[in-house]
Amino acid sequence: MRELDIGTHISLKYDYIYFQVSKSASSTVKYYLQELEVRGTRRRVEDVNNRNLSPHIWPSQLKEEHFLELLASPDMRKVTFVRNPFSRLLSCYLHRIKESPGSPSVKNIKRFTRNRFDETLSFGDFVEIVCDQPSAEQDSHWRVQSDEVLYDLIPHWSFIGRVERIEEDLPKLMAILDPDVAAPTSELEDYSPSVTKASSKLADFYTPEFERKVVERYRADFENFGYAVSIELAG
Repeated sequence: MRELDIGTHISLKYDYIYFQVSKSASSTVKYYLQELEVRGTRRRVEDVNNRNLSPHIWPSQLKEEHFLELLASPDMRKVTFVRNPFSRLLSCYLHRIKESPGSPSVKNIKRFTRNRFDETLSFGDFVEIVCDQPSAEQDSHWRVQSDEVLYDLIPHWSFIGRVERIEEDLPKLMAILDPDVAAPTSELEDYSPSVTKASSKLADFYTPEFERKVVERYRADFENFGYAVSIELAG
């Protein structure tokens, strides 16, 4: 419930709920959504990765019945951004494991393996571990995206963008949320805390066996979001 609270961003001003998917350009998406939310006020976007500074409402700020009504209402638009599972998983490994030895993601690995692995683990070991984890025990940065956004429980999805075409999809989303506000027309600024360029490194890390394991564990994401089950076609 804590993770649901942090990753669910409610706008009563523009009637939408953004379901955050970590390692799917969430920092960039949050920046532009927060900028829209505070536009016309004296507030400004402070730190998109500090939930306490966000202008969006938390689910816990609402009565439970009100939040459930918003989830069921076709008038409250449900939006998210997803990413190819192959590149998302590699990006998570490079950023959250190798670059950030003290991160909660490494602690998740240590806890799940009872301290058998830490930030020194190989990509192959990482794939084995995360694919063995039930979604409830997965770190939000590598949790199955379909589970992270409650894909099967949401009756009305208004917009599901892709990281791979964010330059096109984010302006489309902004136009949907408020047609009267000009969407960003110049090149989008990247607000990600780490740029790993994972999509260009897939062949350097994936073996056919790793590829098969990821396809099997993340099958819901490949099917629900239309991604090809091959690193050769990823992108």
